[in-house]
Amino acid sequence: MSGMGLAYLALEIAIILVAFRVAAEFITSATNDLEDIFGQGFAAGIVLGIIEALPETIVVIIAITQRSYDIAIGAALGGNIVLFSFGIGMVGLVYMRKWHTPLVMKDDYEVEFRFLTLSTLVFVIIALYEQLNIFVGAVLVLLYIAYLLKRYSKAHDMFVKNEGEETIKAGIFHASAYILIGFLIVLVASAPLVGDISQIASIIQIPALWLSLVIIPIVSDLGENINGYRLANGRRGGGSTAIVSFIGSKLENNTLLLGLICVFALPNLPISNALPEFISVIAVNLIALLVMKRGKLNYITSASLIVLYFLVIAISFIA
Repeated sequence: MSGMGLAYLALEIAIILVAFRVAAEFITSATNDLEDIFGQGFAAGIVLGIIEALPETIVVIIAITQRSYDIAIGAALGGNIVLFSFGIGMVGLVYMRKWHTPLVMKDDYEVEFRFLTLSTLVFVIIALYEQLNIFVGAVLVLLYIAYLLKRYSKAHDMFVKNEGEETIKAGIFHASAYILIGFLIVLVASAPLVGDISQIASIIQIPALWLSLVIIPIVSDLGENINGYRLANGRRGGGSTAIVSFIGSKLENNTLLLGLICVFALPNLPISNALPEFISVIAVNLIALLVMKRGKLNYITSASLIVLYFLVIAISFIA
């Protein structure tokens, strides 16, 4: 490919990033409205989580249809490494710079803690047996369905409690319109993104491991990091909302998307090549669980998470 072609791809990616930034404005506004009505867990963990997982979902579906299971696994898992280290650390630093106080987790995030713990235990079993099959896929998909039902139940209870307020209907209409606009922008912008990155990676000869584990997750999760920045910077409590949205998004990736890979890769899919990815995800999941258990982020913890992210990348490059 000529230098002009490479410049065109870079320009297209820049336009996509601008689109993500615009979408973040709509999505952040909608999330704030929904959080007031349905609570942090449903607004951030479910609604925002599903939207933020859209780029990886597209990548996984395309990779499955092409039977490129290594790419599919990397797309489903790599986001954990980005968001549970760099993403959470960035949100913590942004929040403290804006509000001059440590980020404290708020409201009910025990549901996310519980289901992230369960999915991590399943990952440990997968790493020990080094294969995916339909039984593992069924467990993972059922975990995500259970998470959706639990969050829906809590959101319904909160909605019934606040149903008498006059602003509820207007808030739901406003949030729904903004969610739809943000969703469509992300959907349109995500479609060409991975193809562009893959072309650039092949030109500059980036290794396949870096493409699936590092490059694609970084680009796919840019929208989530932008949303996290806007939430943390937008209002007090927004940092907690951002972290819950990260957890919800990656729960979908690690359960529903990985479950789909298990189903379509019948009868068994060895993961010996992807074992470092699973071990890395287990490690960063444990870090995210510790952050939630502690319930607070300060400067030292946030900066350490960002440093950890670059260490993981460096180790993956050396390996």
